Amino acid sequence: MRNGEYVPPGDTFEYFQRHYAATDFDPIRVVTDLKQASEWYDILRGRRTEPNKAVEKALDSLRQLESSTTHSLLLNLFQRRQKGRLYDETLIEMIRMLAGFTLRRLVCGEHSRSYARMFIQAIP
Repeated sequence: MRNGEYVPPGDTFEYFQRHYAATDFDPIRVVTDLKQASEWYDILRGRRTEPNKAVEKALDSLRQLESSTTHSLLLNLFQRRQKGRLYDETLIEMIRMLAGFTLRRLVCGEHSRSYARMFIQAIP
C-alpha cells in the first residue's frame, strides 16, 4: 500500500504474489526492499529509533495518537527520503501535519480506520 494502491489485509499475500509473478523481478532486490521497509516500520512503531532526532521527536508525537492508518503514507515518505526526493525538514512537517489532522479527528470523535484509504490515496 505504500505505493498508493489499497489492498485489503486478507488479500496481501495474493496481491504480493500476483504483482511479482507478472514481472521479471530480482528476488534479492525484493528481499532487500522488504527488509528496508520492515526497518522503517519498526521506526514508525517505536521499536527502533529514527537516526534524525527531529524526525524521531515528530514521530513520537504521532505514535502517542496510536494512528497506524498513517503507516502506508509514512513508509512511502521514508522511501522518498531514502531516494533523495524528500528532505528531513519536509518529512518532519508532513509528520506534524498528519499528527495534527489525526488529533483533530480524534477530538471530534471520528474513527481513524476510515482514513486508511485516504492516506493511501494521498500517495502520488
